[in-house]
Amino acid sequence: MAADFALLPAVTAPRLVVEGKYGAAAIFGGPLRSVSLDEPLQIHKISMKPYSCCRLFHSTIDALSEITDGFSVPAEKIDEILITGPRLIAEQHITPAESTMTAQYSCPYIVGATLAYGATRYDVYGEAFLQDPKITAFARKVRFEISEEIERTYYPKQFATGATIRFADGSTRSSVVVDSVGTPRRPMSREQIIAKGAGLASQGEFPSGEFLAEVLWDGRGSRALAQALTGGA
Repeated sequence: MAADFALLPAVTAPRLVVEGKYGAAAIFGGPLRSVSLDEPLQIHKISMKPYSCCRLFHSTIDALSEITDGFSVPAEKIDEILITGPRLIAEQHITPAESTMTAQYSCPYIVGATLAYGATRYDVYGEAFLQDPKITAFARKVRFEISEEIERTYYPKQFATGATIRFADGSTRSSVVVDSVGTPRRPMSREQIIAKGAGLASQGEFPSGEFLAEVLWDGRGSRALAQALTGGA
């Protein structure tokens, strides 16, 4: 598909697609450098995404899970939710959720959807939930502060964020997560991979969660996974 688009004169692309600020090198490995073919393959350092939102907020979700004992605290018992992280969040992610895509990049919406329905409900990023009162009740309580400490080590190797919740009784709980679930330092368990597959299956024709676990754990290769994701045979 990319090759077909490249042949169309009306379709343009960034000139610095590899070495630019948001180019492939910056996203996956930092500045360009010479490498040796006998170095470990970078594919073994790639993260998996257990949650259906921007990768930057997976550490936020893990922090919230810890603070709320698995998202078990109702909105009326929470007065304020403070998220801390890099300047990038302040510049690009304190935005309203106006569509499925913008919901997955909106810090307040991601926090609200997670606290209202947990971390593995893929449908909460659909348009039917954008004005859901349970989500907006949490989202209205979210504010963000830049953390200079997190800023110094942030991206592309780490995606740390922190969360502090002030409860209605005056108490607070905080957590900072550097390596979220799904990163090479905290790989997903078989059970978590099954849950990821089940979430995909609930939104389309993808096979069961067990199928995803078998593909990733038993060496069936990427072709079987690609065929399943595209509905191919």
